[in-house]
Amino acid sequence: MDYGTGAIFGCPAHDERDHKLALSMNLAIKQVIENKNIAIDVNCAAYVDARQKSIEELEKRSLGKRTTNYRLKDWGVSRQRFWGCPIPIIYCNICGAVPVPEDNLPIILPKDVIFDGHGNPLDAHPNWKHTNCPKCHENAIRETDTFDTFFESSWYFTRYCDVSAKEMTNKESCDYWLPVDQYIGGIEHAVMHLLYARFFTKLMNEQKIISIREPFINLLNQGMVLHATYKDSNNQFLYPDEVVKQGDKLVHKESGLEVTKGRIEKMNSPPEKDLEWSASGIEGCSRFIAKLQNMLKVIAMYNNQTTIIQKDSKINLQLNSQSFRQDEFETTPCASVQIVREQRRMAKNSLVSSFVNDAVPDQKQLLKLIHSTIKYVAEDIVSFKLNKAIARMRELFNNLSDKLSENNILDIELIKEGFSILIRLLNPFIPHITEEIWQRLGNTERLYKMPFPTFDKSLLIAQSYIIAIQINGKLKETHEFDIAISNEEIKKIAINLPKIQKYIEGKEAKKIILIPQKAY
Repeated sequence: MDYGTGAIFGCPAHDERDHKLALSMNLAIKQVIENKNIAIDVNCAAYVDARQKSIEELEKRSLGKRTTNYRLKDWGVSRQRFWGCPIPIIYCNICGAVPVPEDNLPIILPKDVIFDGHGNPLDAHPNWKHTNCPKCHENAIRETDTFDTFFESSWYFTRYCDVSAKEMTNKESCDYWLPVDQYIGGIEHAVMHLLYARFFTKLMNEQKIISIREPFINLLNQGMVLHATYKDSNNQFLYPDEVVKQGDKLVHKESGLEVTKGRIEKMNSPPEKDLEWSASGIEGCSRFIAKLQNMLKVIAMYNNQTTIIQKDSKINLQLNSQSFRQDEFETTPCASVQIVREQRRMAKNSLVSSFVNDAVPDQKQLLKLIHSTIKYVAEDIVSFKLNKAIARMRELFNNLSDKLSENNILDIELIKEGFSILIRLLNPFIPHITEEIWQRLGNTERLYKMPFPTFDKSLLIAQSYIIAIQINGKLKETHEFDIAISNEEIKKIAINLPKIQKYIEGKEAKKIILIPQKAY
């Protein structure tokens, strides 16, 4: 058994696990290093030097020798399957295992393999594996196993730095791009792929192929996507379609026996936590994407210079349905185009002036939400709080939808701007769909080439805050005050609030304590 898997090292005085075991079993602990005055730091220079001298003395007396212990174990890189990178080895009865010459690379896999579920399809191929030895030119056999995919992914990030490199990698490009800023993988990667990639990186460094010694800066272990498991009374697993709900219990559909359900996690979990696979979660995402496309159609109607008149004179955007019912709308003749253009021009100018003069509070409130969403989504992405980022973007969409439902032409330019920003924020999450929506909005530049949206800090400054009003230490009311109001005005307004007057009952306040701008 290797040390590190739970085996005992045999030094209870100076090994944490040994010490814990010795205490629990009441075993004797022999102190090897002791200092009564200060705590011992086994990593300080004096003790490092002492360890080296101890090793030298043991070697001198032939009582032991220094060794380097490697945690990387033998790695079986071959797989008996068709898909994968061919292993460039040829087996010759005369020359043995011979590498495929570099000018014969890459090895091309055959396209006429038969997948019958029996054995390795490459080994069963009638002629692909038959070749000639590169050395003696006699008949030989190709290696029919292929590489484990971890083998290629342990170094291909260096190739991504310049995919057109004539050699294995472009060292100059690797010097520019590497190391990788963020590594994201399941927990199994921490002991497999991550370790192999570090091994490849150090090997490539020693071969002067790349300059770095460590390939990745940060690691995030993502959670696993799970599904609820079901077991019957005999502890046997059941398929989900074999289980039905009766009241508060789950039972087997045929036998009626009670069924036990495994763990459950919400579908909108943070990336580092496990979650349960849920079709309803996917359906929710699909509905949201449909709503985005529906909003695009409504905005496009305004862009087409038409006045939308619904049959009952009220616009119903149908943003909560899967499909956009365009038959509910009628458009005016082309004669009205110039009028609508003028309305839209005036609307845009009106919006600009209203923001400057703070004349339209609800529009400015939406503008603030747009810019705060940019700020917090960016922060959530950086900190991998992706579920929070999506929640914020959905909140922005809901506000845009509410504003659009008001059918106020003065709002359309702001809504369109907010929708464009929302599509840019969503692009890292749903790139293909947002790219299509972006182009249908009339943009010619590819969305993936656009910079991430920036926010206006001035729009994030609170213009008001809520103060809690207490009487004799008990909360009686809350009220929103303008940030520019004076302390004396706050006291005056607070005293004259109807609820406060009710508790005061004409009495004079003996003492008023105000903590300025302390939000409730």
